Amino acid sequence: MSRSYIIESSRNDNNGFGLRQADFKYSVTLDAATEATLTVPGASFPGMTNRFIAIFSYEGTTNVYVSTSGTAEVPAGNTLVSTTSELRPHARTVNVSDVISVISATASTDVQISLYSL
Repeated sequence: MSRSYIIESSRNDNNGFGLRQADFKYSVTLDAATEATLTVPGASFPGMTNRFIAIFSYEGTTNVYVSTSGTAEVPAGNTLVSTTSELRPHARTVNVSDVISVISATASTDVQISLYSL
């Protein structure tokens, strides 16, 4: 059964000192300059909401770009341009059916996405 993550010292066996087990976990080893996508799944059991916190984990210090609102892109050139990509975000709130896009210019880069129901 899914429970909301509440940042308090103790409430319903949850606490702000660590996260409970993720509801969904996904990983990928990226090829150089090749996008990988994940469509956020729907609620899989009663009590689960349609919103999640996506926690991202990355291999080493490799630059990985993430988008939750479009296609992730590796920046090109030395001019600032508008983008939907973010460099190595730690966490984002996402909804069911959102598409998370990840990309890196470096081959064999590992990325993990853990989803926690809100």
